Amino acid sequence: MSRGRSSALVALATVLAVLLGLWVARSVEAQEAEIVDGSGAADRGDGDTTSDLHTSQRRAAIAPEDLNTAAIAASLEQLEAVLGEPVPTTAVAPTAEAAPDLLSLPDGLGLPLGVHVGMAIVDLLGVDENEEKFTATLDARITWTDRRLAYPAESRPTGWLSFRGEEADEQLTRMWHPPVRFANMDDEPSFERRGLRIGPEGEVELLIRVTASFHESFDVERFPFDRQRLVVTLVADGSPRELVALVFRQDDLDYTRVARGAEADGWYARSIDLSRRQVRGWHGESHDAVDATLVVERAAAETAAPIFIPLFASLIIPLLAIWLNKLEEGEFKIEAFELANVIVGGLFAVIALNFTVSSELATLAHGDNTVARLFSLCYMTLAVALAVNLVVFRYRFLRARFGPFIEEEVFRVLTWGIPTVALATAVAFVLVAYA
Repeated sequence: MSRGRSSALVALATVLAVLLGLWVARSVEAQEAEIVDGSGAADRGDGDTTSDLHTSQRRAAIAPEDLNTAAIAASLEQLEAVLGEPVPTTAVAPTAEAAPDLLSLPDGLGLPLGVHVGMAIVDLLGVDENEEKFTATLDARITWTDRRLAYPAESRPTGWLSFRGEEADEQLTRMWHPPVRFANMDDEPSFERRGLRIGPEGEVELLIRVTASFHESFDVERFPFDRQRLVVTLVADGSPRELVALVFRQDDLDYTRVARGAEADGWYARSIDLSRRQVRGWHGESHDAVDATLVVERAAAETAAPIFIPLFASLIIPLLAIWLNKLEEGEFKIEAFELANVIVGGLFAVIALNFTVSSELATLAHGDNTVARLFSLCYMTLAVALAVNLVVFRYRFLRARFGPFIEEEVFRVLTWGIPTVALATAVAFVLVAYA
């Protein structure tokens, strides 16, 4: 009961203090008006300087800045005398309007807040297939609207409030900006610089120029005529998609482009496009992500010759082991062990070439691709040539089983049939990759 009574007394004291303060202020203003009128009459009558001095002293005693303070203090003294306890002065203290919190999410336009993204490739510095990454310099443009940052347009004739470098970094610490990052960036960037522009209506444009390496998997099935899709992923994993949505419009697509002449050693940049997707976060949250996909084309003329010429040469070795032999008067002119040496030498040549290619281009050692198919064809041709050398040349199985005529006819078919099938298959592998 005592606590409720105290609260009621405090509320009553507050109301009475305000009312009494207004009453005292009106009384003092009326008194001041009477004094001013009296002093004016004295001026007009006899010009008495003593009356002027008295009037000036009274005006100074009731200066406007002291009027409300004196009135409220007098009212509080009267209330304390009636209530028998002090009145809290904070109940009647004036309050100042709080400044807007610029670090919180701007929700003046509703949620989720649309953050627009565009990316431009400035230069392609390198493509490393063995490490499955690429290095590029790119500009990421991120725009949104924050009405709390609006200012009079006439204060900036250029139309924008601009910051660059360290000034932009410092300004970003004083305002909200999208919590985005490059999801597939490899380690720290070698170069990074920011630029910030704020428009009079609260339009914000953040530019990030970064030089860095990005992880990406490679599909070399169509090597050496392949095109790779190198992706740079920008994800807003600092806020769920219910609060921040990464989107892009036509002007963002127009901004997204590849600089003319962007190329790396053995690769040419062709085009870039944007796509949007969702990524899973903690506690079942979803986050928006934008993928900038750069399409690069391998320089086939520079890559094919060092690999395919040795491969086709290795493929011819077992075929020579069949071509070189001749059947005259029912006898083979070259001994089987000599042809076997050629085949074994070809086997070591293919193994050495396979090891070299796998060391230089590790991605070709895994999966299905043109080079892997040609190596398989080389090993298969070596096996067929060795089987022909043993069955037909060394042990004369066909002559013993079917007679000399069948042996001669089969030998002619093998002499032209095996090379034709092997070479046609190799050319088909290359054409499939090129198509």
